[in-house]
Amino acid sequence: MIDPRDTTGKTRVETLDLVFFPDSNGSIANKESRWDLPITVQVVGVDDDSLDGNQSVTILTSTAENTANTLTTDPAYQTIDPIDPIVTNEDNEANGITVSPTNLVIDEGSTDTFTVKINTAPVFPVNITLTNLNPAVATATVQGGANGNRITFTPENWRVAQTVIVRGVADNAFTPQRTAVIQLSNAVSSDPKFNNLDVADVNVSVQNQTQAFLVEPASVVTTGITTSEDGGTATFTVRLPNAPTGGDVRLTLSTSSGEVNLSSGSERGSSINLNFTAANFGTLQTVTVIGLDDAGADGNVAYNINGTITTADATYAGQVFPSIPGVNLDNDGVSSGGGITFAANGTYTVSFPYATTAAADGTLTQAQAFSKVTGSGTPAFTLYKFNPSVQRNSRALNGGSDFTVVPAGEKLVRGVGYRLVTGDDDIVLNQPSNTLKAFAGTTYTYNLTWNNNFLADTSSTDNRNNGYNFIGFPFDPTNYNRVAFPSSLVKYGNETYQTVSDAAAAGIIDQRLYTVDAQGNLTPASTDLNIRPYRAYFVRILRNDKAVSITLRNPSK
Repeated sequence: MIDPRDTTGKTRVETLDLVFFPDSNGSIANKESRWDLPITVQVVGVDDDSLDGNQSVTILTSTAENTANTLTTDPAYQTIDPIDPIVTNEDNEANGITVSPTNLVIDEGSTDTFTVKINTAPVFPVNITLTNLNPAVATATVQGGANGNRITFTPENWRVAQTVIVRGVADNAFTPQRTAVIQLSNAVSSDPKFNNLDVADVNVSVQNQTQAFLVEPASVVTTGITTSEDGGTATFTVRLPNAPTGGDVRLTLSTSSGEVNLSSGSERGSSINLNFTAANFGTLQTVTVIGLDDAGADGNVAYNINGTITTADATYAGQVFPSIPGVNLDNDGVSSGGGITFAANGTYTVSFPYATTAAADGTLTQAQAFSKVTGSGTPAFTLYKFNPSVQRNSRALNGGSDFTVVPAGEKLVRGVGYRLVTGDDDIVLNQPSNTLKAFAGTTYTYNLTWNNNFLADTSSTDNRNNGYNFIGFPFDPTNYNRVAFPSSLVKYGNETYQTVSDAAAAGIIDQRLYTVDAQGNLTPASTDLNIRPYRAYFVRILRNDKAVSITLRNPSK
């Protein structure tokens, strides 16, 4: 009962004295009232943990505490026994066993949980048995359970929900979503409230996580790869998750964009094959994606690498290789009002066909070479030159690199390759004027060198980066837009080779051109072995026991 004097209604008592006065001296605050006014008594039910049904409670009332202690001197009330109220305390416990949740979705090899709880206190232990109806799909174990697949609730632990761990079983196959049922038996107990009580089963969906072809890093499938026209590359690997049993698996990768070539092992081109057998199925096969150069400023171009599968193996037949997106970054300055524009905050290879006279070399200053696209003042950029006599095996633009910053006062040499790093300004390569002339000739000779501190054996690991020279397009770009590298003349001492191919066959020079990306990585240029205006390329000599030179000749449109 709640003490009427407590205005908050929180003071609860088991016995209560009520006093009625014959006049108006009483007050409810003191549990007292005038005889003709009622005093209200609030009765509160007491909660328990048992499913015991509705319980009747009698509240005893009396005008005398006992025969020795009279609570009133009024003889009219001394012998009156007030009616004892009967109160019904309704039970709020519901019989049952709660399972939550009853549906799970998990990945192969991953886990999730559900809980089991009984709703009221048992008199005797309650046992529930788990059964994995589909153990090849999903398994269930009681967390911390010493009884394996059995859950037991006792009068002591019944308040704590028990956790069941469900694991999706990997099938190493390419099946779609699989389903399983974790069956929970009817409760077994000597407590009749729980014995044979139904317990909900748990439905499990296991998501397939095995792909027919495992690509690493996996991010290339979602975020793609980046290559560049400078020959910048990207790589990824492919393997199979399981050995094929019905024949070899051939994966043909291809791209029809013309922006990149693919390379793996000895294969190179717009389409390559990866072959997987029962012996090598788990071996990583590396694919290199090589950006191809073009003649124009076409911007960054998107492409996709797609795969087709050829096999008699029933497991792999009909599977799909995920398409890999990519973008090939343009390395060409953009034509803007007759000049070649280089966007802000970029890295480019560049060469200059201009000098102060049509015949001179090494007379162009950096201030003469570039201007801001918009606005006035000195443009923000840094120019780097290559040092073939150093060749430290590093072409990144840092302190230990083969590239060093061109001093502000140093003149730029016609036809030599440079690395240009733009700042916050878009800059433009200045066009010929009264003080700036294009080269008037149609042949141009470079003397090629290497670092003599390196070994003469160019196949040696310690000498793997030696023999490179950085050259560009020296001719008038208003008259010509290419010169064929393979048809260039090569001199080795007193010997003359009419083509690069002939000199390459004699072991004098590499017949390939190389491009360099922003990170300093060298990559063989595409099959288009034309040297183009404003670009820079690496050529490589393989011998230095005699003087070596190359003469670019017959530029054309």
